[in-house]
Amino acid sequence: MKYLTLLLLATQLLAQEIIFSHETKSQKFTLATLQKEFKENEIEIMEPHESKLRSYVGFLTKEIFEKEFKNWKQATFFEFVCADGYKLKVPIKEFMKRNSYLVFKAKEGDFSLINTLQNNEKVSLGPFYLIWETKKKEKANYWPYQVGEIKLLREKNPYAKLYKGKKTKRGYELYTSKCIKCH
Repeated sequence: MKYLTLLLLATQLLAQEIIFSHETKSQKFTLATLQKEFKENEIEIMEPHESKLRSYVGFLTKEIFEKEFKNWKQATFFEFVCADGYKLKVPIKEFMKRNSYLVFKAKEGDFSLINTLQNNEKVSLGPFYLIWETKKKEKANYWPYQVGEIKLLREKNPYAKLYKGKKTKRGYELYTSKCIKCH
């Protein structure tokens, strides 16, 4: 099943498709469909992976969430599923603090970057990349790239089964506040 999921996400990477999922419903969208439904924005941000200003083109996530995820503000997380199988849970409260965008191309051409945070590896960002409106340097927390699916999660604590007792709870708190944001 894992290999099938990776194959599906790899196909989406090439086709620039994304799946929006919640509860029992899943729907696939092509880039062309999103371009018809949502306004394209050009956004200049401080790219945390490269520590320089970059411009991207994409859609305001709040507009997508309002249309595709009813009552999203009452949920707890959005889970971003990436082409390599990585899954990042972003708390809903993060989307309430500032604007974010689901981008699909760089204004400068090549939709990739040199990830200075991971051995200067060149990384393709598509099919979609979640960015946050910022002009100052910050950590790359909650900046998933190669996004092929966004799931709305209503569970209070998706990691509750991982810990029991004070020592493991402290480890859980460190993990969710420091590690999981970008690993």
